[in-house]
Amino acid sequence: MRLSRTEFKEKLQQLEAAMSAVDKMEDATHFHIVDSPLYTIINDFMAFLSNMCDIPREYHGDDALSYYVYDLDFGAKYTPGCVTEANGDICPLSNPDELYDDLCKSWGAYVAKE
Repeated sequence: MRLSRTEFKEKLQQLEAAMSAVDKMEDATHFHIVDSPLYTIINDFMAFLSNMCDIPREYHGDDALSYYVYDLDFGAKYTPGCVTEANGDICPLSNPDELYDDLCKSWGAYVAKE
């Protein structure tokens, strides 16, 4: 079963909320949670999201999702041109819709078009 655009965005919002809660816990306790089992749950959720989108391993789907979440802070740190395709084209990843479109383009078909 593939996620629709709406379902994908809802799951990303849930992931962002969970990661925000972890960040607040780290700030409050001064304990680095990355090494704890709690962080494993977040990584498992990302793997679940990739699987629910049917992102094939041979494509960059996992990398794009991880990059969007960790490096671009859910798109907040995106600046035009910071992500490019192999051919040099700019790859916009500033919001969940753009990430969804990029993931769909990665495997050459749109996931459960709405």
